Parts: sequence; structure tokens; C-alpha cells
Amino acid sequence: KEVSMEVLEDNEWLDKMLSDKPDWQYHEICLWLPHKPETVDDIANDIACNGFRLDRPIATYEGKILDGRHRYEAALKAGVDPVFVEFQGTKEEAISYVTSENVARRHLNSQEKEFFYFQRAEALGVRTRADNQHVSNDTSTPSQDDHADALGVSRPTVARWEKDRKEIKADPELSDKATTPEGYKEAKKAVKDR
Repeated sequence: KEVSMEVLEDNEWLDKMLSDKPDWQYHEICLWLPHKPETVDDIANDIACNGFRLDRPIATYEGKILDGRHRYEAALKAGVDPVFVEFQGTKEEAISYVTSENVARRHLNSQEKEFFYFQRAEALGVRTRADNQHVSNDTSTPSQDDHADALGVSRPTVARWEKDRKEIKADPELSDKATTPEGYKEAKKAVKDR
């Protein structure tokens, strides 16, 4: 058999190679964290000098990037193939993983943590003291104290955030708005202005 070899110019070869790679989307949990272009630039510079760190692969879940958005974009910017690993676990475990990897290790300001809490509480729920008084072995829903511990904030802080979350959720228009960091900020302002 005769093997056919196609001769391609550098740009054609690059376009062909890139078209074979998936265009990754971000998992909703990943989007609870802020995107910081300056972080992408810093990581891209490091990757260009030192290569992609194999000990920091990009975690995927349900076919989307769960953790590592900045590393992914930095690798693309640096022209380096990123390394991926599929997260194995439940949605609750994925949320715990992202919380552990990011909230405790990154320098998130109070607003960024509050938006993360809002999304986390929506996904996992918040067990109230009244729920604790019923005879139940269900500890899968975190309490306000559990959320505070996971996010590294005080219990009174989470109590304030929870009060705001409930007020926002009670208003369908504000609830719809609060799905992005900017929208959440507007929704919270509307609640405070009442």
C-alpha cells in the first residue's frame, strides 16, 4: 500500500492540530470563582519558562473543566498542551474539591467568597437548627457552621450571607439576576436598599 503524506505549511499544520483538540467549556462550579486575567498572564509566563506542572493537572467533571480555568487558559496562551485528569465523585464531592482547592488557597476577597457561598448554598442547601432538632441521620446538607468552616469565614459572616441569600431567593427577579458575580452584587444592593 502507498502511504499518502500531506505537506502542510506551519500555520496550516497548527490549525489542523488545534481543530483536533476539544474546545473545553467550564463547569458551573468552576464559574463560581472569579476570573482574573492577570493570573492567566502570570501563569502563562511561568509555563513558558518552566513548562506545564504535571502535579497541577486541570480537573474535568461531566465533560467540562471543574478546576484549573486559569491554568488552562495560560497553557493555551503559552502554546503548551495542558494536562487533564477526570474528577471521580459526586457533585457534592466536586463542590468540596473546588472549595478546598480554591477558597482556602486563593486570595479571594469578601465579595468573591460571598458569591461562592451563595452558589454553594444553592447547590448543597443549608441545614437549619430546626432541621437538627428532628431525629435524623441526614448530615449531607451542610449547616451554616459547616459552610463557614469550609470557606474560612466566621459564623456571623455566613449568617449575614444566608439572610441576604434568603431575601434574594424570595424575589424571582433578583434570584434570576444573582447567577453571576455582577448580578449578585446588584441583587444584594437591591435587598440592602429596601
